[in-house]
Amino acid sequence: MANDVWNIKMLYVLMVLAYLNKNAWCVNKTRIYIGALLPTRTDTVLREYENVLEKAVADVNNCSEILAEYEITLIGNYTEMLPDRALHILYDFIYRKPQLTTMFGPTFSNVASVVNRVAAEYNIIQIGYASSPSLRDKVAYPLTVQIYPVDDVLNPARVQFIKSFKWSRVAIIFDDIEYFRSNMKNLVQLLTDEEIDILTMESISHDPSLQVQSLKRHDARIIFLLAYMEETFTVFCQAYLEGMYGRKYVWIIPGWLYDFSWDSWDKFDWETIPCNREQVREAMDGYIGFVADPYLDDLDEIDFNGVKPSTSQKQFIASIMKINMDLTLSYDAIMVMALAMNASLSLLSKQTPRRRLEDFTYDNEDIANLLLQEIMKLDFTGASGKVKFDERYSRQSNVGIEQYRGGNVTTIGKYENDLGIIDWYSGVQWLDGGNPPVDGITLINTPESMSRIHRLIMWSIAGCGCLTAIAMLVINIAYRNAKAIKISSPPLNNFTAVGCLLLYAGVFMFGIDIGISTNVQLLLASCWIRIILLSVGLSLSFGALFMKTYRIHVIFNEALTKMKMTNLPDSKLIGGILLLVFVDIVIFVLWIILDDMQIVKAHLEPVFDNTNPESEIYLVPEIYHCSSRHSLYFSIALYCYKGFILLWGVFLAWETRRVSLTQLNDSTYIALSIYTVFVTCTIVLPVLYLKGNDVTFTFTFLTSAIIIVNTAILSLVFVPKILLLNKDPESLTTSIIHISSSSHSGDTKDTRNLAEVYRKKTEELLHLRRSLMSCGNHESYDTHL
Repeated sequence: MANDVWNIKMLYVLMVLAYLNKNAWCVNKTRIYIGALLPTRTDTVLREYENVLEKAVADVNNCSEILAEYEITLIGNYTEMLPDRALHILYDFIYRKPQLTTMFGPTFSNVASVVNRVAAEYNIIQIGYASSPSLRDKVAYPLTVQIYPVDDVLNPARVQFIKSFKWSRVAIIFDDIEYFRSNMKNLVQLLTDEEIDILTMESISHDPSLQVQSLKRHDARIIFLLAYMEETFTVFCQAYLEGMYGRKYVWIIPGWLYDFSWDSWDKFDWETIPCNREQVREAMDGYIGFVADPYLDDLDEIDFNGVKPSTSQKQFIASIMKINMDLTLSYDAIMVMALAMNASLSLLSKQTPRRRLEDFTYDNEDIANLLLQEIMKLDFTGASGKVKFDERYSRQSNVGIEQYRGGNVTTIGKYENDLGIIDWYSGVQWLDGGNPPVDGITLINTPESMSRIHRLIMWSIAGCGCLTAIAMLVINIAYRNAKAIKISSPPLNNFTAVGCLLLYAGVFMFGIDIGISTNVQLLLASCWIRIILLSVGLSLSFGALFMKTYRIHVIFNEALTKMKMTNLPDSKLIGGILLLVFVDIVIFVLWIILDDMQIVKAHLEPVFDNTNPESEIYLVPEIYHCSSRHSLYFSIALYCYKGFILLWGVFLAWETRRVSLTQLNDSTYIALSIYTVFVTCTIVLPVLYLKGNDVTFTFTFLTSAIIIVNTAILSLVFVPKILLLNKDPESLTTSIIHISSSSHSGDTKDTRNLAEVYRKKTEELLHLRRSLMSCGNHESYDTHL
């Protein structure tokens, strides 16, 4: 680097000598002045800015095609990157130096944000390196032109990089200063427009430990870090301590962040963080950097609006490129000023009164605006590449994509700003040579569907049950006049068969897979139908069974206590059954009107997908069930109602337990049916509560319970009747009626009279039995039973 600097100085001396030899030719030129706020003398590279600016000024002065009637003089001073010193120099330029036409600098944004605001009050156009997005505010900085592309130029490239790897979740951690806040806001807007989720945005001012821990809690994998060198090292130290580095993470930082030629590692005070440089280097390994890339690959492409550089100019440009590519920006800054002033000459000459560049004063806003308009029109290829400005006077540029690996930075691609695509050179070298990391745990919702085999089996069994119920109904109707059937009230048995048929049909409705069906209306209808079938089916089957028993209870209770016949025909009992169904209908009508049934989705515990561990995919089972806002209240009403019916059945079974005429008394069957329901519910409800998230198990277990209870009722009601079809009616006998002293202690004062009562009434009871057995037509059947 030292030889390159020496060569530049020698070349500059030769150019000055050549310029002095042409002094006679320059005598008639008008002198104009350009100010320069230079960065610092202490840095080897930054110190070269002054030499490059003076060489560019000399090249313009020696060019007969640019400002031929003028001679540019550069007046500069070093700000040492301090805003207050820069402001002092600006006032010195304004009040103690010759009139400035334009000004170069400042180089750093913290200085420019102060100086450029003041310079605009004096109508001085500033063309500098400072790339803070806040300088694009044309209200605060109306005359600031940014020769170095602002960081907002990097954001479209960053977003395209994210999209290239199909990442959809990122996090942002940034230094809480205006420079990075502004850039962060623009980045957030672009990410949002592309529907990329931002997991968290963390601002840092001092210790970033809490912010990095927040990134970890959010499981951030793709992380944008926007900060200067010191804060960046501190963040990476904390990332090392938290284990947030390696192949699972991608850190994206500004590519300009630190230049290895500036010996950043040696300048940083490593005593301020709990990590050594090797640990920070390990955490940084693999980071992706984005940097404005306006630079040229071929010097022959340089063309200053039709003016081609000389051989010596190209040699000089090539030499400063070897030192630092950014030096070419200062060269082009002078060319921008010169070309804009050159283009304004003809426009100024046409004004009335006629004006010239030397007419500019610090209160002359018109000439400043004219120069600014001409800068906006510029479109040329300079030493730093294509030079063109957007509507906010910021330079447009392609973006270079860099990767840090093993202590070296390599350019791996370029974002073409005009095309919106990335031109990859070598591509990203992922750590461990694997595939691109994922942006976090991926949760894939997988609707749980019941097993087709289980569904087919249960539907087949339910289908057989339906056929059985239909067969029982047909037999009951076909043999309704047979003594064994007729004495057991065939019309009521029909209701039992129909109720069982509805319960079997409910199994088919429970088999509709809510999780995979797409017809919402069908699903909502199935939600209602399944509970209606169960409720009405229970009312019909148990209601018919209980009504028959109720009649026996009334007949024998009246016969025993009042010694008279009771007229309780089937029509009244059927009315009682329909009353039970009517209550069901009222409850469901109110439920449907007052409530809104919905398909509710519930997520279960995620399950890791072992088929592709690197993708970190977790399958989240989804189950669907029917629910409504007031379902609890209506369900309680149904449960209480059905519970009351079952308790009534228990009471009837107990009251008629002593009646031994099996063809009439179903108390034993009622007891068995209720016992079956009780045992089944005792087993089913806790099991479904514990295993309710298993769709297949829930369906199989619940429908099995329905089928078992339903089949028990159907068998207990109809099978004994069918078995008695071929028996002799005279073989139907009546056993001795045992009267419990505890049940009827209030009907007689002396239990010793029971034998006498029995003897007197035996003939009447036998006559009653014969009357019941000998009913020959439907009317007499209805009358006696």
